Amino acid sequence: MCPFLSGRAGKKWALVLANKFGNSQKETSPRSAPVWIGRKGDLLFVCTEAASLKGKNTRRDPRVSLSIVDFVDPYTEVQIRGRVVEQRPDLQLKYYDSMSLRYIGKPWPYRDEKEPIVLVIEVTKARYSKQPFEHTPPNMGLMGAK
Repeated sequence: MCPFLSGRAGKKWALVLANKFGNSQKETSPRSAPVWIGRKGDLLFVCTEAASLKGKNTRRDPRVSLSIVDFVDPYTEVQIRGRVVEQRPDLQLKYYDSMSLRYIGKPWPYRDEKEPIVLVIEVTKARYSKQPFEHTPPNMGLMGAK
């Protein structure tokens, strides 16, 4: 079993909401996007459309990175490297609905996806980190802007 899915990192899995998905663009520049992440066994899942940048970029280069941050304690995170081993069609939006129910409590609202797919990700390396800070942000609105 992948170390990410066991121990402290695996226990944190149920609490995360803030996720970032990274891959490389055609010209090799890095790209990052917020995503919802699903999990079954040792595999991770990210929903997207085949024609999206995530879909196109991972067909060309299957290497990806994920940064998963605990929503309540942003000083707890899991950093993951992996590779997309399959781009699975999801015409019935089963994966979309499953993740949507987990994250927002209702089925995926956009039923007109053109080519919905699921990126099936095999974890190749994972690192759990917990910084010794308490999350007590000052009430500064949007990054202190007035």
